[in-house]
Amino acid sequence: TSVLDFPGCDVTGVADSTACFTAALAATAGKALRVPAGIYLLVELDLPSNIDIVCDRTATLMRNGTIASGHGGLDLAGLSNATIDGCIFEGQVTSTTGFDRASLTTPVTSTFTANSTIWVHGGKNIVIKNCTFQHGGGYPIILDASSANIDNVTLSNNTFQYNRPFLFGSPGDENYGAWPGGILAYSASAFGIQNLSITDSIFRQLTGHGIFWYASNGNSTPNRNITESRNHFKTIGLDGILDSGINGLTEEGNTFERIGFISTSDSDLVGTAKWYNGPSGLSIPAVAVDTASLVINGTRSANSVSLINGGCFDLDGYGYGNITGNRCYNPMPGDPDYDSGVASAMGPAVYGGVSTLGENYAYGFSTGNTNDTAQGAANVVIDNNSTHGLGGGGVRVYAGRGIQVSNNHIVAAGNTNGDTDHNFYAPITLGNIGTGPYQRSRNNVVSKNTIVYGGSSGIVAVFEDSHSGAFPFSSGAPGA
Repeated sequence: TSVLDFPGCDVTGVADSTACFTAALAATAGKALRVPAGIYLLVELDLPSNIDIVCDRTATLMRNGTIASGHGGLDLAGLSNATIDGCIFEGQVTSTTGFDRASLTTPVTSTFTANSTIWVHGGKNIVIKNCTFQHGGGYPIILDASSANIDNVTLSNNTFQYNRPFLFGSPGDENYGAWPGGILAYSASAFGIQNLSITDSIFRQLTGHGIFWYASNGNSTPNRNITESRNHFKTIGLDGILDSGINGLTEEGNTFERIGFISTSDSDLVGTAKWYNGPSGLSIPAVAVDTASLVINGTRSANSVSLINGGCFDLDGYGYGNITGNRCYNPMPGDPDYDSGVASAMGPAVYGGVSTLGENYAYGFSTGNTNDTAQGAANVVIDNNSTHGLGGGGVRVYAGRGIQVSNNHIVAAGNTNGDTDHNFYAPITLGNIGTGPYQRSRNNVVSKNTIVYGGSSGIVAVFEDSHSGAFPFSSGAPGA
């Protein structure tokens, strides 16, 4: 069945086609609905269960007006057995709105979710593949398990591009990434997302996160059996992937390039390096693969990160998992791909109250346990990874208990300012993150690592820090 079998569909993008699509969906439940090539103006569609929407290669579904609060342009509420294949979703938002980061508390307020493209409210057996999402007004896809479980979802071979509805910073001075960018996965303590696969997709020129997990209770793990593999992230304003509240995670073969770079137009392929500098020296970097709260029983392997303006792997709350065979590379002076102009723009102006030198605070793998959980930063294997040119250190084990750091190859940046640059410049650091029962490092093993200094350095290879407070340190060298 084709949507053109129903009256009122305009393939020229002049007249609104919402009524025509609504009639077509109602009449073809349980069947495949074909969308021929063309441009279709749509406001909001409620999808039924047992539906396959198959778009011709150039079929474009263009948002035409404001979508009702709490709904997506395509709204999937508690349905099962739905496939969306091959559609181009055009949100028609090409300018950026600035927001003060300090005034915002949650990424799921209506400010950010309004005019999102696809919103899944619970449900099961959903496939979204071969689609392109661009110029979105909110999140391109929301997987909302705040009030009902979501099970068995496949997102594959999709492209998320040019989504820049928001940036943190004062209006007119938007200077940092944002939350909306690609996929938002939202869960609550009583409900979660299970059996989700996000693979073989492209995330590029987004001001926000590529894949963003938001768990309302960060100390629980309602999300199970999650795969995020073989995706490519380039020119992303905030994190490539931010995981939270997951038990059972596979992240393999992803590539990340230019994380922490803001693109403000479709033609701006490389973006500008940005790092949030807040009050009192507060600095928040973008991260290629980030962890918030608790993620356990995971494997992160064979991922590649280059030109990172922030961190490669932030493992705050990551426990009982493996970090193996990953590569994190920033070019240094003398490397054939070194660009002094790009390097000088990277990194914060101030970190922990100390003036810094551009990219020198980029780091490789950093454990932590901010929420002080028994499983966070416990029993992790960090093995056979490589880092290059990261002044913030290759491996930082904070709050680690039973962490194995072995067989890693670290080409350290040639930094010499050891007193004011704190311990972050050591290729390998072990230390505490606070005074909680699970925030002090113990029973860790560091063995068989190779460390090569990229220049002159007075920094030790492995630094053990007995400082009892949280980092970053406010001034002076930390206790040792």
